Amino acid sequence: MQLLTCQTTADLLRRARHVLIGGHIRPDGDCLGAMAALGLGLRAHGIEASMIMPEPIPHRYQFLAPHFTPASPPGTPDLLIVLDTSDRPHIALPADVLACGAPLLVIDHHVAGAHQADLLWCDPSYGAAACMVYDLLGALQCDLSAPIAEALYTGILTDTGCFTYPNADERIFALALRLVQQGLDTARIARDVYQCVSLAATRLLGATLNTLQCHDHNRIAIMHVSCAMLRETGAVPADTEDLINVARAIDSVLVAALVTEQNDGHVRLSLRSKDRRVNVGQLARQLGGGGHVCASGATLHEPLGTVLARLPALLHNFLQASFSPACTNA
Repeated sequence: MQLLTCQTTADLLRRARHVLIGGHIRPDGDCLGAMAALGLGLRAHGIEASMIMPEPIPHRYQFLAPHFTPASPPGTPDLLIVLDTSDRPHIALPADVLACGAPLLVIDHHVAGAHQADLLWCDPSYGAAACMVYDLLGALQCDLSAPIAEALYTGILTDTGCFTYPNADERIFALALRLVQQGLDTARIARDVYQCVSLAATRLLGATLNTLQCHDHNRIAIMHVSCAMLRETGAVPADTEDLINVARAIDSVLVAALVTEQNDGHVRLSLRSKDRRVNVGQLARQLGGGGHVCASGATLHEPLGTVLARLPALLHNFLQASFSPACTNA
């Protein structure tokens, strides 16, 4: 595996003629925004680029959907690019595309274990993959068109929790300012992403709140979504994306968990905290997942009931360790 920087990644892309761009399963705003911005920027640079997302684009990001195709176009690419993940099982590219023989370049801002890529530019100091794409397009001397600015803003807006997470640093706000100066309609993007919720998703919110359990003097909040709940409300998996933030917003809560049952019987565990000492990214990595200090997740190969039974003790012990002298003095 070859480790790259922003500049060496730009040098690599200058030599490309045909690239395919992918992201991760269950795509969020940062994944889709970074993919769209990079692909549009490469096209403006004279490079043939296709942004591939085999999964349905979530309703809230439909304004980005015209940039994507569900399948790869004919021809063999020079390069495969995956954004916002390096974990092969989570890459949302068809198996035949990953096996086409083209080198795989991963551009990621998550801390993880062994990256499965031929070429890697990984920098956890970036608050979002969209920020990495912005710097990359700058190194390529690509102009910021309105669609590129819209895609980049979507990425940083969603991955910073509307600029409320600790990753909303000085660089994030400086980038937001530059995008706004391009004439970006930030109110319209916020409305599309956060204020166009379907009736089914609202019913799912109500059902999920009914599962809320608090533990450890209300410092831990746990909710779950079962496959039956999705069927009964008519919601889709993408409608679960922001549910965990309702539990996280409870004033006493330090760590929130949402357990979502998958069709295969396994579960997706989403974790959030609002105290940097409570590093849920570290816990997620221990469980085989990954993410950020205050937002992370993992897939657990256990039934929903088993996970719910052991989760309170797991989170209690995690909180105890987070505030132990060894951790607080580290």
